[in-house]
Amino acid sequence: MLWEQLRNQIEKEHKEITGEWRYYNDGKCWFCRGLKKEKVIFWIAVMGGSFSVTFYLSSKAEPFVKASDLPVKHIEQFESTKNIKFRYISVAMESQQDIDTVLKLVKIKLKLK
Repeated sequence: MLWEQLRNQIEKEHKEITGEWRYYNDGKCWFCRGLKKEKVIFWIAVMGGSFSVTFYLSSKAEPFVKASDLPVKHIEQFESTKNIKFRYISVAMESQQDIDTVLKLVKIKLKLK
């Protein structure tokens, strides 16, 4: 199951990240904030039988995203949010490749101050 694989990989590679689950009435959805101390690294949204992981990134992330080997669709998604205060990349979890993408994005987010 992708959820267990993702959780295990994050626990293995980033012991400093903890999860905090909460139900948000406005979105009628459960969200998990992936936290390093007080800093939100990612958001996990559970909808129906699937889930997605979203990263909100400042423009400081641009050189890291452009230099990464993230899938083109995620780099394009980041680029398309250029005129918004907090740009984002959202990964719909469907395969092992998506877990790899999330782990790369965690590393990018942890590089930012």
